[in-house]
Amino acid sequence: MNALIATLLILLALYGMLTAWMGNRVLMNAASRPRSNGLAQPTVTVLVPCRNEAKRIEHLLKALKAWNADVLIIDDHSTDQTADVARSKGFKVIENTGKGKRTAIKTGLKEAKGEIVLTLDADVKLPPNWWIHFTAVLAQQAADLYLFPVLSDQPKGFLQSFEALDVLSLM
Repeated sequence: MNALIATLLILLALYGMLTAWMGNRVLMNAASRPRSNGLAQPTVTVLVPCRNEAKRIEHLLKALKAWNADVLIIDDHSTDQTADVARSKGFKVIENTGKGKRTAIKTGLKEAKGEIVLTLDADVKLPPNWWIHFTAVLAQQAADLYLFPVLSDQPKGFLQSFEALDVLSLM
């Protein structure tokens, strides 16, 4: 069992290094491209696909409210009050035309107006003033893909620990 865990950790580390290398190549190749609107700050649309997240979406909505971006909440047929919570905070809510997260993102992409599209899970917890750092990166370099770290709460079991390692390997 220990050999299996060690092998998984080595594979995750290699995967993380490859991902970081590829991400840096994308940034280096795209750094000299000018923005299509000629502005230092590109326009951004934030897509939040969600299903039954009424109890967890409040933190994200508060963080997004402080940032002046086009935000679309894509409700994936929730049976709770997810859409009502988002609307009560002043966010535009659209219904997923299909079913599942993948089609929810596709539905949001059809409505997106920004040069950059950022997707966030509804239960993500963003630090204060996070958008300042995010937009600073966007202003510095034009790229086809941006990867940002995501930190997990304390893992509570083997699968959550493995998921946390997988996410850390992407940084």
